[in-house]
Amino acid sequence: MLDSFRTNMKGIAIGITILIGAVFAFSGTGALMVPGAGSEAAIVVNGVSVPEIEVLRAISRQKQRILSENEGLDASALEDELLRPNAMQQLIGLQVLIQEAEKQRMSVSEADINNLILESEAFQADGSFDQATYRCMLNSSRYTSASYTQMVRSDVITQELVSVVRYTDLVNNSEVTG
Repeated sequence: MLDSFRTNMKGIAIGITILIGAVFAFSGTGALMVPGAGSEAAIVVNGVSVPEIEVLRAISRQKQRILSENEGLDASALEDELLRPNAMQQLIGLQVLIQEAEKQRMSVSEADINNLILESEAFQADGSFDQATYRCMLNSSRYTSASYTQMVRSDVITQELVSVVRYTDLVNNSEVTG
């Protein structure tokens, strides 16, 4: 019984880590976010609103990352207002990447997104996708299924854009004419 509990907790911990990493790589666009508190625009990037809830999620992820890297650190020492500027800057950068990827007409199929979610270790229990774990993690992060899918889509597209730029050979005018 304890082995089962430990295995389930390990899966949740891995899921949270993956979720934290994913959010650092992208941001949701807010169109499909949970309505209500936090849905007002906190940032506007080239006319696209990033809701307050995304800023709060980014702050929360920063706290979790800092606490996991610094055992024994008192969580009360991490004030939201100290983490907010960095969280907002990250979200602005991610929104710029998303907008550029959209401008370049980059896309990913719905089937690929669904497969990524189904194969994610964060949502696995006994080697297969576990709907209860999936719902629990989404609810704890205040995502809907649609908003989480949009977040994964944005992540995949921005990672592809970064890869394209990273592996593109750039030449200057003297190399072209030389």
